[in-house]
Amino acid sequence: MNREQQNAIANKTVRNSLYSLVFFLLPLLAQFLYRRYFIQVLGDDLLGLNGTLTSILNFLNLAELGLATAVGFSLYKPIVEGDKQTVSEIISLQGWIYRIIAIAIALASCILMFFFPHFFAEMLRDKGIPMWYAYATFWVLLLNSLAGYFFNYRQIILFSDLRGYKVTLIIRGSLLIKLVLQVFAFLYYKQTPQVAYIAWLIIEGVATIAQTLLLEWIIKKDYPWLHTDINKGNKLRLKHPAILRKTSQLFLHKFTYFVVTMSTPLIIAIVLGSQDALYKVAVYQNYVTIYSSLTGLFNSLFSAVSPAIGNLRAAKIQSRKIEELFRSLLSLRILLALLASFGFYYFSKDLMLLWVGGDRFFSQPELLLFSIYCFMHLSRNVDQFIEAYGMFQDIWAPIAEAIILLVLSFVLGRMYGLSGIFIGSIVSAFIIICCWKPYFLYRYGFGTSPLRYVKALFPMIAVMAGIGVGLGHIKMFFYPTLNTWGELLVGGVCFIACFVTLSVILGYLLLPDFKRGSRIILNKLRKTT
Repeated sequence: MNREQQNAIANKTVRNSLYSLVFFLLPLLAQFLYRRYFIQVLGDDLLGLNGTLTSILNFLNLAELGLATAVGFSLYKPIVEGDKQTVSEIISLQGWIYRIIAIAIALASCILMFFFPHFFAEMLRDKGIPMWYAYATFWVLLLNSLAGYFFNYRQIILFSDLRGYKVTLIIRGSLLIKLVLQVFAFLYYKQTPQVAYIAWLIIEGVATIAQTLLLEWIIKKDYPWLHTDINKGNKLRLKHPAILRKTSQLFLHKFTYFVVTMSTPLIIAIVLGSQDALYKVAVYQNYVTIYSSLTGLFNSLFSAVSPAIGNLRAAKIQSRKIEELFRSLLSLRILLALLASFGFYYFSKDLMLLWVGGDRFFSQPELLLFSIYCFMHLSRNVDQFIEAYGMFQDIWAPIAEAIILLVLSFVLGRMYGLSGIFIGSIVSAFIIICCWKPYFLYRYGFGTSPLRYVKALFPMIAVMAGIGVGLGHIKMFFYPTLNTWGELLVGGVCFIACFVTLSVILGYLLLPDFKRGSRIILNKLRKTT
């Protein structure tokens, strides 16, 4: 691969990340308006019904965990080599497996709907909500899920070929339009909630159909040679056994991650076992709402990294070059992760007082531990490179992480309350995410000493964390409490501006990896504008 091709990959990566960022933020803002008017017109109960039905479908969709990632990894090499037949075969195999999953989800959904009267009848009757609301909502949500399995699965080629921005434009763009139309429907039919709900259902269904048609049009336009035949899937699974092997490995990784992330509220409720347990869960979920938004933002910024590295590996770029890119991106991610973590520690109490009121905030020790936990997860740059290298064989690691988290959280939680639960999460994340995963990548991916990672990591954290602590002390000395939204906005903007400015200056002067990463971003942004 020549220099021009490498620059093309870098430019596509930046473009994909920018599209992901923009089309993450716009629907996120629309979501706030959507939830507000949904509650005002249709009420909390219907919103809760939608959330419950969505959770049921999310659980059924666990059957897919890992397949898309395994297929994406398998496509890197044939796409770079221009092997159109292999690309078509791999996507055909994906379509065959997806058809099996879709049929299983459809059958399970039909069985579940027989139990809807048992689950929802009394609850909905008490709220004056007709039973058909549950059935209609579930069918519309199921339509969206099945469309991805039967039709939209071919979009994987756009991600692997570094054209994921087109999928982002269609899916996130249609989501934005859908939310805006639904808000208008709520406002227009606010005097007739039943009509507003029917309008909501129609817009949901039409958006799914429009999404599917647009994706099909883009794929046929960009890849007229792509011909998939899912009926050959049974034969193709024997020809491409690595896909199913990696899928089984990935399933355990992703399922365990799902269990770990979803278990904390349950652990809090069980371990605390007091009258304020559910109250603590509610407080925790307020913080998790913000953390989840930050996670989505980070995923949007760095979403294009794995396909880009996969393309570079398929083109046989030296691991040393990829390792340098890893350290450069790591320095930028640490900057953002520390900014988010310090923001949590120094500003979240003020935010909670203004947002939800009362004493719905963590104590200082709890807040410190939660901020450390956030930093560990937001700064994890290793996963994307492990994914690009297709290294999923360490299936013991997620199991160990889950066991350590559960055991320590229960033991320490009974001793130290919520702080003990957070310590259990931190210890499990430190052992697996901060120690094992980097060692695994460097030893078996880059083929070099993990000490290179340690030598690069600690100076970055020391420089930028020192800046954050200093600015935090200044904030707490002069403005220990921010009492209005205006004060919070001004204080937050000033903190961000000072932290980023000082970190960039010192990072550029003292940290070679940060300097290289900054130049990469600036050069690519200059070329794409």
